[in-house]
Amino acid sequence: MKKRFVCMFLALAMLFALAACGNSSTPAASDNSSASDGSSDTIKLGGIGALTGGYANYGLSVQHGAQLAVDEINAAGGVNGWQLKLQTEDSQGDPDSAISAYGKLMDDKMNVSLGCVLSGEAQSVITAAKNDDVLVVTCTSSAEKCIQGNDKAFRVCFNDPAQGTASADYIADNKLGSKIAVFYQSDIDYSAGLVETFTTQAAQRGLTIVTQQAFTEGTKTDFSTQINAIRDSGCDLVFLPIYAAEASVFLTQAQGKLDGIKVFGCDGLDGRVNIALDYFDASINRISAWTVGFRNVEKALLSALCTPHTVLKELQDTNQFTELMVRQEELKTLPFGEVWDEYCRRNGVPVDGAWFEEVKKYEQNVLSKRI
Repeated sequence: MKKRFVCMFLALAMLFALAACGNSSTPAASDNSSASDGSSDTIKLGGIGALTGGYANYGLSVQHGAQLAVDEINAAGGVNGWQLKLQTEDSQGDPDSAISAYGKLMDDKMNVSLGCVLSGEAQSVITAAKNDDVLVVTCTSSAEKCIQGNDKAFRVCFNDPAQGTASADYIADNKLGSKIAVFYQSDIDYSAGLVETFTTQAAQRGLTIVTQQAFTEGTKTDFSTQINAIRDSGCDLVFLPIYAAEASVFLTQAQGKLDGIKVFGCDGLDGRVNIALDYFDASINRISAWTVGFRNVEKALLSALCTPHTVLKELQDTNQFTELMVRQEELKTLPFGEVWDEYCRRNGVPVDGAWFEEVKKYEQNVLSKRI
């Protein structure tokens, strides 16, 4: 995410450089020539996205990625001497709230708009930006029509038609399936746009769409009818051009009903994974328990990343069980501890055996003095 924003801001830098050829004292953006704090050498960037609600995982990811890029660029000297300042407003994933958020950013003297995170909230904001003569550069609004009609609106990510076509090509090229069931949300531009180009390209690549099952905002809690239809369709792959929240509901309700059927998602499934821990014993130091629990989770994830799953799966699938046993036994004695210690050192945290000394100091200097 940060790399995408760095590239986007480099593109902005080129635009500012071109504008500077004509006027070296004013940033190429709106008539708001300075930040709200009165600084004349600051370019104020305004972002809009869901920071709360069901789509907050997307909005917060974009906000954090943009801030990392802003900090990195400012530390390197800014853009042609100008420092960047980011302000992000919450849309809650709602188009009307997005317009209100845009209005607040304009009141706060935004110079450049980073558009909206979600396609469904972007079009009205980009239309308003045209009326205000504000430059828009978005990295996530992928619906094709989001930036149409505004010659100062630019997109630095793929659009939905390209993604739909690429999805069909990937499925065909890698022989992931030939009988495809499509499950999508019909009342949002993102999902409907992907389905349109996917089905067209699927037909050209010899893939058969055996069923299309849709839902809307008002029917996204119970997918039992659609899941049963998909199960009965004879498909070998389900295409899911939907967001992560709805996908999690679908996959949960589909457990035990779509066994053996592959599921293929798009960028909307690029959400966060939450891992919960239950590691508590009143007889021991809670900080130690918390630290051990979290470090063990990271160890498990790192171990999984180091395990040659592809090789082991191939041995399993080709009935090479003797070699599979040998490889699995050898994995048990590989020096994972050294890998873990190096991971800790690279991230600036204590290795095993060292962190507990800090906990003991805390017990002696802090906990022991509490009543």
